[in-house]
Amino acid sequence: MSDYDALTRWFRDAGSTLVAFSGGVDSTLLAKAAFDSLAGRSVAVTAVSASLAPRELDDARELAAKIGIAHRLETSSETTLPQYLVNDSNRCYHCKTE
Repeated sequence: MSDYDALTRWFRDAGSTLVAFSGGVDSTLLAKAAFDSLAGRSVAVTAVSASLAPRELDDARELAAKIGIAHRLETSSETTLPQYLVNDSNRCYHCKTE
C-alpha cells in the first residue's frame, strides 16, 4: 500500500473532514486526499485576513476548484492581536491560533 493509499484510508475512516487550506503544497495534498476519499463529505477552509495576499487567495480558490472540494472562506483577525503585531518569532503561532 502506498503512503497516499494509507492517507486516503485514514480520511475514509474519519467519515468526514475539514482541511485547513492555505493553497500550499501540504494543504493541497491533504485537500486532494480528503476529496478523493470522501468527496462531498470533505471541505477545505481558508482563513482570510489582511495577512493573506490576494494572489494567495486566488491560488487557493483555483486549486480547490481543480480538486473539486467544497471551499469555504472564514474571516480571521490575527492582525488585530497585540501579540501578532509585535512581529517576533512567535508571530506564526499567534496567526495559527487565531
